[in-house]
Amino acid sequence: MGIFEWARKAREKRMKRISERYEEEKRRIEEAIGRPRIHLRVELPEGYEDMEEEFKHLPEDEKFRKAVKKIVRRFLDRKRKVEK
Repeated sequence: MGIFEWARKAREKRMKRISERYEEEKRRIEEAIGRPRIHLRVELPEGYEDMEEEFKHLPEDEKFRKAVKKIVRRFLDRKRKVEK
């Protein structure tokens, strides 16, 4: 491995750590001043291994986010009706 390759990998590693710290701080700030949120870990379903890249990009997909919000609203609406 040459010096340039080593430097590139070191820079990528450093940027990843910085990005992770930024996301954690951002989450804490949003939690303190924003609306409540939940975070779920979802595994790639069996049989969809060929769609791993698409799966990894779902959190950034606006259509996907809207669909999840719609599911959450429906679920909470049903729960609200049962409790009344």
